[in-house]
Amino acid sequence: MENLKYMYDSKGNFIDSTPYGSDEDIKLQFQNCSYILESFLGEKAIIENETIRAYTRLDKILEGLETLQEGEYIKNDEIIKIEKPSNFHIWDNKTNKWNYDKQLEIKSLNEELADLEGALLIKYDDLDKAITRKLKTLQKRLNTEIEELSVLIDEKYLKLKELEG
Repeated sequence: MENLKYMYDSKGNFIDSTPYGSDEDIKLQFQNCSYILESFLGEKAIIENETIRAYTRLDKILEGLETLQEGEYIKNDEIIKIEKPSNFHIWDNKTNKWNYDKQLEIKSLNEELADLEGALLIKYDDLDKAITRKLKTLQKRLNTEIEELSVLIDEKYLKLKELEG
C-alpha cells in the first residue's frame, strides 16, 4: 500500500489526500494544488518563501487561533512560560508577572479552617459515642486524630494571624 499524499493550495489550505498517482497526475486532477506532501500539516499551513510548513503554537497565537495561558507571554518571537509560584498568585498580562494576592490566601485559610473545625466537631461527637459504648480502641484512635487536627488548626491560625498582621 502506498503512503498518502496531502495536497495544499497556494494559500496553505488543505485540499485533500490520496494514496494514488504521481505528483504530476495529482496536479492534473487537483488544479488548485500547489504543494504535495507526504505528511499532514493540518487544515491550514503557512507558506513562507515558497515553502510550506505546519503552524506552530506561536503562529496560532499571533493569528488569534489560540490564546496564551496564564504565566505565558511572547518575547523575541518565543513563548515564555513562568510557573505559578502558588495558588495565591494572579497573572498580570501587562507586567508578565505573577502577583501575590494576600486576601486570596486569607480567604483560603478561613475556608480551610472552617472545614477543619467542622471535621474536629465530628471527631468529638464520634468520641462521645465511643466513650458511651466503652470502645477503648476507637477512643484511642479518635483522641489521636483529634490531637492531630487540633495541631493542624493551631498552625493554620498562626499562619492566618501572620497574614492579617
